[in-house]
Amino acid sequence: MSNTTTARSLEIPADPAQKDELLLKQHEQIQYLSHQLAWFKRQIFGQKAEKHVPDAPEEQMSLEGLFEHAGTKVPGFAESKETITYNRRKPKKGHGRKPIPDDLHRE
Repeated sequence: MSNTTTARSLEIPADPAQKDELLLKQHEQIQYLSHQLAWFKRQIFGQKAEKHVPDAPEEQMSLEGLFEHAGTKVPGFAESKETITYNRRKPKKGHGRKPIPDDLHRE
């Protein structure tokens, strides 16, 4: 039933130039809707920390560009180094079981 109403609402022109124009409009609409669907899928099913990753690398902002515009260095940004030390416990060896004595029969 829905196929017949769809076919009736779509009027196909007889002129080949008009057919080409209609085909081009439909193709543009399909491209737009495909792009929108891909965006919605990234928003819903994508990683939560990164909702949007631009397709072109020039759209991404670099960290170097943040400080280059003024030509000044930010004090303490990359100049200071901090040494961190910590003590770690040695892992236990084995599983805590005693070995099987040699006088017991094994299969």
